Amino acid sequence: MGHTTDFTGHVTVTPPLNPAETEFLNAFSETRRQTVPEGPYSIKDYGWGQLPDGAVDWPPQGQPSRWCSWVPTHDAAGIEWNGVEKFSDADTWMTYLIDHFLRPGGHAQGLPGFEEFTFDHTVVGVINAQGEREDDVWRLVVVANVVEKVEKETPFQRMTSLLAEYRDRRRDGDLLPLELTDEIVQLITAVRDEDAR
Repeated sequence: MGHTTDFTGHVTVTPPLNPAETEFLNAFSETRRQTVPEGPYSIKDYGWGQLPDGAVDWPPQGQPSRWCSWVPTHDAAGIEWNGVEKFSDADTWMTYLIDHFLRPGGHAQGLPGFEEFTFDHTVVGVINAQGEREDDVWRLVVVANVVEKVEKETPFQRMTSLLAEYRDRRRDGDLLPLELTDEIVQLITAVRDEDAR
């Protein structure tokens, strides 16, 4: 069970990831996130049902789910979806990777095993997301290491907000710019066509 979302595109990482960072992020995405004695950044694969004493089959605090499906692009200059289905909390995972492993002052900076990480990256870009339902469309927008999940408006929602803006402007005695009037006409057509389906 679970909800599948497909992601297209990638975010850009500047400067590109070095080999140690690339290797770690790939291993991190391939390892089930569990609370283990080695700590939250462990990439040791215990296998199904083989956790050591003191371990819990639950993600460490701060990690939103059991799998992180963001991986470096083939050229190490970006981060993209690895194609594994049922990837949940994509926006929270992107924030986690940036805050812990990439940005200046990342949480893992100075810890054993991260000596070769540079912690000098800036992440920017847009990744489009399409859920199982046709109207489950959104974008993951990253600007200067800040991640935002932006829901896409349906034609009806956009038309409603434009008409509200039109009402408010008319109340103030302003006329709606011609380009917004054209957009309202296009949206009315799109809503009509959607209803006809």
